[in-house]
Amino acid sequence: MTKQISIFTVILLIGCAGMLQRKSSNWIDEKLADMTIEQKVGQTMGISYVPRFFNQDNLQFRRLIKLVKEYHIGGIMFYKGMPYEVARSIDRLQTETEIPLLVMADTEWGLSMRVEQTTGFLQNMAIGATGSEEYAYEIGRITAIEAKAVGVHIGYAPVMDVNNNPDNIIINTRSYSEDPKQVARLGAAFIRGMQEQGIFATAKHFPGHGDTDIDSHLNLPIVTASKNRIQSTELQPFRAAVAAGVKAVMVAHITYSAFPQMEGRPATLDAFFIQNILRKKMGFEGLVITDAMDMGGITENYWSGEAAVLAITAGIDMLLISPHFEATFNFVVKAVKDGRIPMQRIDQAVKRILQAKLELGLNNKPVLDLEKLEAVLAKPAFLKKSEEIANAAMTLLRDNKNVLPFQAENIDSVLVVTVTDKEGGAYRGASLNREVAKRIPIVRTAYIDPRTTMEELQRIMIKSDSAQAVIVGTFVKWGSSKGSVTLPDTTAKLLTQFFEIDKPMAVISFGSPYVLRQIPNVPSYLCAYGTQPLAIRAAMRAVFGEIPLTAKLPVSIPGFHKIGDGLERSLRKMELVKEIHDEVLQDAYTVLNQAIADSIFPGAQVAVIRDGILIASRGFGRQAYDPASPEINTETIYDLASVTKVAATTVCAMQLWERKKLLLDVPVKSYLPKFRSGAKDSVTLRHLLTHSSGVHWWVDLWNKAGNKAEALDHIYDLPLDFTPGDSMIYSDLGLIMIGEILETITGKRIDRLAGDLIYKPMGMKSTMFTPPQALLPRIAPTEIGGSMNRGLIHGNVHDENAHFLDGTSTHAGLFSTAEDLAILAQMLLNGGIYQHRRFFSPSTVKYWTARQNLPESSTRALGWRTTDAEKSSAGDYFSKGSFGHTGFTGTSIWIDPNRQMAIILLTNRVHPTRERGGMYKVRRDFHNAAMKALLAEREK
Repeated sequence: MTKQISIFTVILLIGCAGMLQRKSSNWIDEKLADMTIEQKVGQTMGISYVPRFFNQDNLQFRRLIKLVKEYHIGGIMFYKGMPYEVARSIDRLQTETEIPLLVMADTEWGLSMRVEQTTGFLQNMAIGATGSEEYAYEIGRITAIEAKAVGVHIGYAPVMDVNNNPDNIIINTRSYSEDPKQVARLGAAFIRGMQEQGIFATAKHFPGHGDTDIDSHLNLPIVTASKNRIQSTELQPFRAAVAAGVKAVMVAHITYSAFPQMEGRPATLDAFFIQNILRKKMGFEGLVITDAMDMGGITENYWSGEAAVLAITAGIDMLLISPHFEATFNFVVKAVKDGRIPMQRIDQAVKRILQAKLELGLNNKPVLDLEKLEAVLAKPAFLKKSEEIANAAMTLLRDNKNVLPFQAENIDSVLVVTVTDKEGGAYRGASLNREVAKRIPIVRTAYIDPRTTMEELQRIMIKSDSAQAVIVGTFVKWGSSKGSVTLPDTTAKLLTQFFEIDKPMAVISFGSPYVLRQIPNVPSYLCAYGTQPLAIRAAMRAVFGEIPLTAKLPVSIPGFHKIGDGLERSLRKMELVKEIHDEVLQDAYTVLNQAIADSIFPGAQVAVIRDGILIASRGFGRQAYDPASPEINTETIYDLASVTKVAATTVCAMQLWERKKLLLDVPVKSYLPKFRSGAKDSVTLRHLLTHSSGVHWWVDLWNKAGNKAEALDHIYDLPLDFTPGDSMIYSDLGLIMIGEILETITGKRIDRLAGDLIYKPMGMKSTMFTPPQALLPRIAPTEIGGSMNRGLIHGNVHDENAHFLDGTSTHAGLFSTAEDLAILAQMLLNGGIYQHRRFFSPSTVKYWTARQNLPESSTRALGWRTTDAEKSSAGDYFSKGSFGHTGFTGTSIWIDPNRQMAIILLTNRVHPTRERGGMYKVRRDFHNAAMKALLAEREK
């Protein structure tokens, strides 16, 4: 019984499929039978327009509608436009048709080639550099998804030309490679990606435009290669495209001297390649489309009407952008009526067009949902993939002095030179300058173009004297009707002299990689294959080591590089490297062990940085004096107490100040209106940060107020202890006020603010306010009882005022580990950059950590303490300019930027009671022993 049902099901399915096929065939036959000659000719023609907002009475748009309706146009293609303008104009034109239009667009590097604000990719040569079929497929897939959303049916991509002529001025980076197998493989992957999403791909420019040095936009190129070479090289990718099921092929305006039967005619107007090679030998059954018929390869040699007749007769199914449209249309109609174009040939072309429309669902009126554009175009996942592919494409060919990647943390100033092959390079350089400025604090700029003189070059070279490194971007790109893809000889000559500068130099080719032939003495050479911001972003990641470099050159540069060349560079993580070499610190460790034996604290945690290496990270003792208490290790979390003031509050204020969101010298009352009257009106944020404001040092807020608002009012109402700027008295209350200022500016409490600005971006996973109970086993306890009689304080902030303020305050409350604080210290040692993310400029770090002399006798910096104080707890060996802070619970962080060293010491010296003494001496002895040993070892 089951077998009988299965047989019946198969018969039913076959029957349904046959009915569907007959129905489809009937639609095509019925449409064709009802058409006049004029309607048939109209279906073979595609027109173009520039999409924008069109008033309903706009003359240009009325003409478009007239062409579509009166000339029965088969398809339209458009140039650059905005998403809604493109989609809406397509939708409006489709409503005017009897048979819906095929909508076509160039999509070589994504829909962004024709639609702004959509996902863009680097051009094919960049994909060739990655060698990745997955990337080629993804580009096809993403492009198709976006194209479908705006109403496009056919994408003019991929370019299947083999760029085996380095002097090619029109294909260049549009080609995947000079290796036909590479072009075939990657092009086929793109075709699959695009067509699986229901968009027709178009293999172009058949039979192959790669070996030309004439732009077919300007005139007719003649390829002189042998028949065998054309068969093995130019045609190989197109065979692969047909095998991959490509739905359309675009024919180029090129002729081939090895095929005399063409009699010098372009392939678009001659039957040999279309009928004999593409149709018969390759077995292609899809649409054959011309390249634009208004290009010089046609118009310089043929009248548009005659060219159209020859093209259709040769086997073209659709003509694109015929000039003198009405006259050309009428000429073709007459040619059909006169028999010059056989009716069988025109019917054959129209049938293929109708078949394509049927497959694309255009037997019914298409309906665009404009509201879906926001959900489809430029998805974050699409943009992320675009950046990933661009990163993978960066190809380093030369680094003679082994200077790449640059170390941004060691560079304060860079000269950026933008070189262009035509006048007006400033707009090209703007993106490059911005990208460098994200990494380097001082960026000087210069521009070289065909107008640059030797005197101007000398001035640019003088500019380089004050720069630590030089970045040169050469912007030379192919362009339709441009006529060249090289630097002017005068520019190349100037650059030859410029490249003799003895500075670390990164030279990037934005566009054609072949420019190297003109500037052979470049000390370094990175190929980015494009001029758009996407290429610039990826190139700067490569220059500064933010991405690994593994790509290989997909073409040869005669005399310099062969296909497959490419230097490799590892990712520079720019993060603290843990390599424990702490044997030299044994005397310092003895100090800590003795302190534990003397019951000054039950345990300690240490981290020591030297020259970007975490050379020491270990624990001593236990969390408590109980022998069963957990041993201290690198994961133990400590209550930092007043180290919060710098590790949270000050670093956030530094960043806001650099962003010009925070002003140091305006009255505090500007931010906190309740803090006013008398001398308070002159108190500034600078005063608060240097503890010179006169704000009282401390008060037991939990006994003075019922909630935070009342506590703040109490602080604001307290009289000043002295005239602002006259003295320095350490003030917790002043730091609490700073927290309110930061929250006023950002709308975020310090825990969220520090997390967003600092801890999360830096990966400081063990640094937080109010740690969750799950972390309790890792947290060292502090006092038992304390001023608020809270019993054992474990996992809650020790500071009473911070506890009253829900555990989160800008004067205390932060918990962390020595290793996390070492990350923060290394960022500051780097001049404000870590993991390639700049948190501050070096000048900001220097300014905020410098002694403010407010008042003159004070050694305070902005938020930070300096080691200038006599008998500092940091000891005697930190150099001038060092900075840090201590915490009441027995914590400290000290940073020496001159020697690239930092020492973090965390203890819980208040356990079980704060009354225990000896911590000051331990700190001094420990820091002196550690620094003395480190300095002695460095001198060896």
